[in-house]
Amino acid sequence: MRAPRYPAAIWRPGPAWKTSGARLETRAAVGHSGEGRLAGILAVLNGSKESSWTLTFPQDGSPPLQHYPMDALVWHAKGANAWSFGWETEGIAGEPIEGAQERQVADFLAWCLAESWLPMLSRSGPSQTLLRHEEVGVQAQPPYVTACDSHRHNWDNIIRLATPQEDDDMWKGEMFRVATSPHVWWTNYETRRWIQTPAEAEAYKAAGIKVTVIPQGLQSLLYNIPPTPGSETP
Repeated sequence: MRAPRYPAAIWRPGPAWKTSGARLETRAAVGHSGEGRLAGILAVLNGSKESSWTLTFPQDGSPPLQHYPMDALVWHAKGANAWSFGWETEGIAGEPIEGAQERQVADFLAWCLAESWLPMLSRSGPSQTLLRHEEVGVQAQPPYVTACDSHRHNWDNIIRLATPQEDDDMWKGEMFRVATSPHVWWTNYETRRWIQTPAEAEAYKAAGIKVTVIPQGLQSLLYNIPPTPGSETP
């Protein structure tokens, strides 16, 4: 059974009246730009406007806020509500989603793959699963015009981060992996900080800090239950 809540998110429920029950199918996800700061975005969610979405990603890269279960039929993209979930990203046009905020989006999508909320991450063809809101507007019947997401999502980079390739054999023998799982880097057990790039991992190693690869599927456990030192698989 698919988990209705993303374990890395902070639960901050939206108004109960802003859904149309449960969504019966999920074919895609829609990325939005909040076109403002977090307080204003949440004010819209809590206000009278008939607009709601599944999660909000803060610009500073802190954990996302989840407002509704993953299968809730939220009102985020007219024409696609019945078959998609969506998120808002703090920021405005001209401010790319990057750094820690981009990593949060990618980690969420990796979890969506692991939980089968999405069958794949694709930007083209009949199997497209990642959409900008403006693309939904063009396809809707009747069509409508929106500039959202202001092309703030770098989808190629997000997909790469969410589905790392198994080409980094340099780590074998020093860290463990699950062969087909997306992974992130984890520092020593004292700092418990996510490392986001191989270069950063090398810098920690050069400083004598042990670095271990942890499958993203275990993140929900690691946020609450730190691994026992010495328990990693060789």
